[in-house]
Amino acid sequence: MKLLHSSAAKIVLGALAVILLLTAVAASFLSVIIYAGDVDRMSQAYVESTVFREMLALDEEKIWSAHLRGDDPSEIYKHSNVLFQIKDDAYNIVASSDIPLPNTEADRKLQYTIWRREWYSDDYESPRYHVTLQVNPDLPHSDVYKTLHEGLSTFFPLRYAMPYIAAGCAVLYVILLILLMCTAGHRRKSEEITRSWFDKIPLDLLLGGYILLFALHIAVIDSMWDLPWRVLLALGVAAAFVDAVLLTVFFTSLAVRVKSGTTLKNTVIWQGVLLIWRILTFLWRRIVWPVFRFIGGGIFRFFRFIGFALGSIPLIPKTAILIAVNGVADLLILLITRGVPMIGILFLLIKDACLALILLTSVSMMRKIQVGGERMAAGHLDAPVEEEYLMGDFKKFAHTMNQLGEGMGRAVEERMKSERFRTELITNVSHDIKTPLTSIVNYVDLMKKENVTEEPMAEYIRVLDRQSSRLKKLTEDLIEASKAATGNVAVDLRPCDAAMLIGQIEGEYEERLAGRNLTLIVTKPEHPVTILADGRLMWRVFDNLMSNILKYAMPGSRVYLNLETSDTSACFTFRNMSQDPLNIPGEELLERFTRGDSSRSTEGSGLGLSIANSLTALQKGRLALSTDGDLFKVTLTFPLA
Repeated sequence: MKLLHSSAAKIVLGALAVILLLTAVAASFLSVIIYAGDVDRMSQAYVESTVFREMLALDEEKIWSAHLRGDDPSEIYKHSNVLFQIKDDAYNIVASSDIPLPNTEADRKLQYTIWRREWYSDDYESPRYHVTLQVNPDLPHSDVYKTLHEGLSTFFPLRYAMPYIAAGCAVLYVILLILLMCTAGHRRKSEEITRSWFDKIPLDLLLGGYILLFALHIAVIDSMWDLPWRVLLALGVAAAFVDAVLLTVFFTSLAVRVKSGTTLKNTVIWQGVLLIWRILTFLWRRIVWPVFRFIGGGIFRFFRFIGFALGSIPLIPKTAILIAVNGVADLLILLITRGVPMIGILFLLIKDACLALILLTSVSMMRKIQVGGERMAAGHLDAPVEEEYLMGDFKKFAHTMNQLGEGMGRAVEERMKSERFRTELITNVSHDIKTPLTSIVNYVDLMKKENVTEEPMAEYIRVLDRQSSRLKKLTEDLIEASKAATGNVAVDLRPCDAAMLIGQIEGEYEERLAGRNLTLIVTKPEHPVTILADGRLMWRVFDNLMSNILKYAMPGSRVYLNLETSDTSACFTFRNMSQDPLNIPGEELLERFTRGDSSRSTEGSGLGLSIANSLTALQKGRLALSTDGDLFKVTLTFPLA
């Protein structure tokens, strides 16, 4: 890299890259000719004879034209390897080259023969002439035939290697070009990118100049086909060399522009865009915006005055006044401009435009209030309606909505605070009661083991045992109700067999139902029913419902448990006749500490149904409770798995 920081090294590498590019292009061109024309399958003699015959046809045209003009064709082909003869119908030689055509077939390298006729103006057929041309590349003259023969002899054996030569030269050119682009702009003892005068030319102008120069090369060469072949070859090589040099220099300059960050900035288009932007900015700041602000401020002050004047009037009369004013304005405009209808139409359009502006402004303010109301309805009470750009009654209404949202937010916060306090109180008190209660239960168990024979003392122990067990159950229900209400319960939803859950209920509660003289009647479908639920929580829900039935069902009655399915869900239905009259609505029974018997003579805590409802909701299910006279009905709905 230090070596390439010198200009001499870059020039040498650039020259080598140009040579490689020219070689790659020439080899690619030859490869296309070779493989497109199936030259790779032909012999050198066949290719040479095919090319020479086409060239001899052109030379024959020149020779015959010179003969018709009366010129000596031998002077034109004096220094050429082309031998020719022109014979008449009697095979007499009319014109020939200085060197006669060989007579033996072995000496003929290539021969081209054609019959010609001369036509005169009196339209009779002239005698025929026999024109014969031969090429002898072994002659000492240096012409196009000699050059092509030597070139074919040199490069024809390399025809199979041309694609590889083209690919190799192209790869080497790309490597050298990347190396030149990496070192472009660097100078010795300097870390900054240095731009030359060439790198400061606008990129779009440079690219346009390259395209124009390339098109000029093609046009010039296309217009010079009549020149000698040596001149055409020299011009083509020179044009290709210039294009290769310019292409290499363009890529190195592009690398300098990218490194210095001037690729886009140093273009005429970009500078034009910046100039147009500066002009538009100047016009906007100095002319358009002041005029717009003046007109808009006047309109705003006018409408603010109108709004202030109509501020104390109710909304409906205010709207009626505005409609009446609009009608009067239309009538006045028509009366004043009745002689000039076009001016009247113009004033009406201006008035309607102002009215449309008022309507659009009103709709915009209504939309802001609507969006704010939708946010508040969605629960975002901390996102008030923007009042900054509102006017009149719209601003008052928005202010009222914001105050309503703030009041709702405070109410919700107080409600949540109260709910959290109640839940924490229940949880803490339940935990505090649980410790001494455990000691009471343990000591009662010890007293039961003492085999007390005195009847009063034994009755006291039985009462203590019964009441301590009831208090322990109440404490556990309180803790579970608190967890279920706050969602502090681990839920593991898995596919569960609904019929199996019902079977567990039949087995677990068979004796207890018989003890209360209750008959359980189960109805379930024959096919398996699988629901998505937590088996542990489901059993807790069923246990609470069946315990509630055991406490409050009328002895000697029936208890119905049905399982029904639909396309998406399964439904469990519990029904029984209540022992006491049900004078409480079903929704109230689902609340905590609510019991079916208002006398509270049973041992229920009033938490079983509330816990069942909370646990059902945690499992994405739904519990519905209804009462009809003495009929007690609970419906559980769960999604199918």
